[in-house]
Amino acid sequence: MPYCTACDAELPADLRVGRETLCPKCDAYLHACVQCRFYEPTLHNQCLEPEADYVGDRQKANFCDFFALTGTRDSGLADPKKARPATGAGLGSGTKPATTIGNERAREARAKLEALFKNPPKDED
Repeated sequence: MPYCTACDAELPADLRVGRETLCPKCDAYLHACVQCRFYEPTLHNQCLEPEADYVGDRQKANFCDFFALTGTRDSGLADPKKARPATGAGLGSGTKPATTIGNERAREARAKLEALFKNPPKDED
């Protein structure tokens, strides 16, 4: 089940989150950056989605098109930052997390650059 990162309350699995949807327990905005599976406070834009627009207040409701409600926690895990990301609507059940996709792209790019700048074999005369 999805959960609220503000109060750690479980949310109904079929909950449709609109821009003004509030947590039934603590009244925190659910369509906010801190409630999104792409939220990563250590990044410059604090978002794993590179095409997302900058949002000034991460606690308030916003209009981000990439929003996906934070997913379920592992059993016995109380820290929301260690939660597994949800497979949001339209993402499919077999999709990889954004960080995995980014790591694969980085490895592919590095391999291409290394191949491009590799020293040519020296001719022995």
